[in-house]
Amino acid sequence: MSRLIRYLRGSVRFRLTGAAPEQCLNALAAARLEFWDIEREDALNLSLCVPAREAERLQGLALRCLCTAEVTERSGLRAQFGGLLRRPVLLLGLLAAAAATFVLQEFVWTIEVEGNDRLPAGQIVQALEEVGIAPGTWGPSIDSPETRNRMLLRMPELAWLAVNRSGGRVQVLVTERQQPPDTRAPYAVANVVAARDGVLTEVSVTEGMRLCAVGDTVRQGQLLVSGYEDYGLFIRPVCASAEIYARTWHTGTVVTPAERLEKRYTGREWKQVTLIVGKKRIKLWGNSSISQQDCDKMIVEKAVRTSGYAYPLRLETAILREYVLEPVPATQVQTEKLLQEAWRRAVQAQMLAGRIDATQESLLMQGGLCVLQAQSDCTELISRTLPLEAAD
Repeated sequence: MSRLIRYLRGSVRFRLTGAAPEQCLNALAAARLEFWDIEREDALNLSLCVPAREAERLQGLALRCLCTAEVTERSGLRAQFGGLLRRPVLLLGLLAAAAATFVLQEFVWTIEVEGNDRLPAGQIVQALEEVGIAPGTWGPSIDSPETRNRMLLRMPELAWLAVNRSGGRVQVLVTERQQPPDTRAPYAVANVVAARDGVLTEVSVTEGMRLCAVGDTVRQGQLLVSGYEDYGLFIRPVCASAEIYARTWHTGTVVTPAERLEKRYTGREWKQVTLIVGKKRIKLWGNSSISQQDCDKMIVEKAVRTSGYAYPLRLETAILREYVLEPVPATQVQTEKLLQEAWRRAVQAQMLAGRIDATQESLLMQGGLCVLQAQSDCTELISRTLPLEAAD
């Protein structure tokens, strides 16, 4: 407690120099002048601390004792922050910053959504903006029950919502409404037909009348499962459903130039620095009119984070590197591998489900082009549902 009182009152450390500095200590004690922290430096010098208000009295008593009193250190509240009184603009700035720290916490700076699975967080944040909660909103004006009711009316996909505010952070907790699975058939009456020519390898029918068997050779568009089940006395229309796999063949050609283009960087670089406040972009430095067609762009963003959450304030740095495309002869191994991968992607894109069992390929070089002729033996799902009009 005494240290706190001395800090608030302030203290001065003196060096007493004289033939007998002990006599000065006796004079200080006789004058009832408070002093402490005495250190003997040598036979002629000693140092001690006195309250700041007693500095002049000590100097007068030291002169009477034929000693000199030199100030070596000043400490305390006034000595540490007294200089601010001579700089009023800085003092006002510090006070304004301290006030802004408390005032800015009353505004909404960031919105976090938790608990959503199917609904995108951006959609929920946009709906909150429509009901009056967005970055910059006055925090005490947010009414959590009213916001919940308005959001539930606006978004029927939500079953529950809560809004919690902590300083400039708004946490939105949501629970999505569980939709019962739809067990109805997609069509009233439908057939299953073949999507490609092939030889059937697997037939699995869950609804409808089967008109095919494993080992049959079918043509594209051929009826495989009928949507009309014939029971002799009556015919029942249904939505036919089946998974039918067949052995199919895909034949085609893939072409690519014999030369490939490679990037060569020219060494020219540009940097753009942008300040993003909420949804507004403020360009700080750099030329935004640079053509980005022949440039690689690398973006680095730094967000302001405090207490585990990010404010809507980011600094974006974009570095553009210019390049030119130069033709480079491609080796046959690289070209063949590239064409094989392109052919596999093309075949997989044509299949709804299935796999490639074997592929026969031949590579030709014609007029600066590399031509790959390929035939793939596949096992794929060829059953497709074809809806029909319901019959009486």
